[in-house]
Amino acid sequence: QSPMLRSLVGSEMCIRDSVPLKDLIYRVKEFDKDKKYVTVCAVGMRAESAKKFFENRGYNVVNGGRWSTLKDLRNNT
Repeated sequence: QSPMLRSLVGSEMCIRDSVPLKDLIYRVKEFDKDKKYVTVCAVGMRAESAKKFFENRGYNVVNGGRWSTLKDLRNNT
């Protein structure tokens, strides 16, 4: 599975894109540095790798960890 990137728009989360970790290097310019992103994957390890990738390029990004964790956070807000 690919890590997902979610864009935070106000208090609403919306799916931005699903990009395989190995393809981020080719698609990084598709993402807006003025937005905040949350990386998510099945276990959380690829999400952390994607977060570091984006941080090293000046993006505002956090690791949302596992899908189940992100769903719990979203349901409790």
